[in-house]
Order: sequence, then structure tokens, then C-alpha cells
Amino acid sequence: LEIASMAETALNDRELARAYYEKALEQHPDNRAALIALEGIHEQAGNIRSLLDVTARRVESAIDPDEKKQLLFRQAKLLAENLGEPGQAIEVYERIVETDADPQAVQALENLYRSTQRWDALVGLLQRRAEQPGSDTVAIHVATAIVWAENVGDMARALDELELALQGKHPDAAAVSALENILATATDVESRARAATLLEPVYLMHSDFRRVIGTLKARLEATSDPVER
Repeated sequence: LEIASMAETALNDRELARAYYEKALEQHPDNRAALIALEGIHEQAGNIRSLLDVTARRVESAIDPDEKKQLLFRQAKLLAENLGEPGQAIEVYERIVETDADPQAVQALENLYRSTQRWDALVGLLQRRAEQPGSDTVAIHVATAIVWAENVGDMARALDELELALQGKHPDAAAVSALENILATATDVESRARAATLLEPVYLMHSDFRRVIGTLKARLEATSDPVER
């Protein structure tokens, strides 16, 4: 380590320093000082792949949970932003949220699921968010519904989520908007009818009879039962 440090600071010879830090790590693979120094050398040289390897070694040798988490964040960002490997970045972020629902990690994971179109995984993440104390479950139900409707094309599940979002005392504006979008754009009459059924009491609450008539028309299209008609 002393030779490596001298090569780096006194001689400004990064390659020689790197070689001696590697030799030190061959003897003591978990040497924190050598790993940090080697990480700095690769970062200054712009050797991202080598930097990632050293960071991964630091993750495995880290004892402090906070340090390990910060190193995992760095590892994930290198994979996603510098190396363009979102799949591996997802694995690292998933490792973080397994033990700590860190909002930054959850948001990064959500963004990566969206960009890689992993819709089932995104829904699972949203459901885990809904289970967290103090979470905005209504907003999460709406977000989940939008994924089901717009990305997966599963209107039944989207409507299930929106029905849950409307169970509060006051109708949620985002849920109402999502239902109105389904009513206006869904190609199957059953989905339009169910959206209309959920919207009808909201419109009645506001005495919006013009829209009530629209929901009745949508429901009428979906039934052939003469009594119901």
C-alpha cells in the first residue's frame, strides 16, 4: 500500500499505483483503503467498467448498512447511466428495496420498469408502495389502473383499481378522469358500461345530469336484458 500511495501521489503514476493496489488486494481482498484508492484511480481515468468492478467489491466487503446502500446506489447508476445496462441496474435497485423502501431507489426502479416495459414488475412495485405506512393508496390505485389500461390493455384490472380508488368519502379527481378516459376510448362495451356504472354516482353527487345521461347510454349499449333496458 505504501508503494502504491507513493506512486500515486509523489510520482503521479496511476498505472503503477493501480498495479500495486491490486497486489495489495491479492493479499487482503477486503482492504478498504486499497479499494477506495483503486476506485478513485479508475474514476479519474474514466474506466467505468473497472470502476464498476471495484464498487461491486466494496459492496460485498462493506459492513456498515448505510455505506453498503450508497455503494449499491452508485453501482446501479453506473449500470443505468454510464453503461446503458438497465436490466442489471434493476437487479441492484431491487436488492436495495428488498430491505429498505428507500424512496429514491423505488422511484429509480419505477422509471426503469417503465423504460424496459416490465409492466407486471411495475404493478408489483406499486402494490408494495401501497403497503407502506402513510402511502397515498388512492394515487397508487390510480397509477396502477393506468398501467393496466394503457400499457397492458387489461381493462378489467384497471377498473378494479379505479373502483378501489373511489371508495373514499370524496371521489378522487384523478380516478374520475381515468374512468372518463376509459368511457371515451374503450373499444369493448362491457368496459365502457362498467366505467359508466362507477361514474354515475359521482355525477349524481354533483347533479351533472347531462353526464348521467351519457353513463346511462353506455350501460344501455352493453345490455340486452329487456327488464334492465
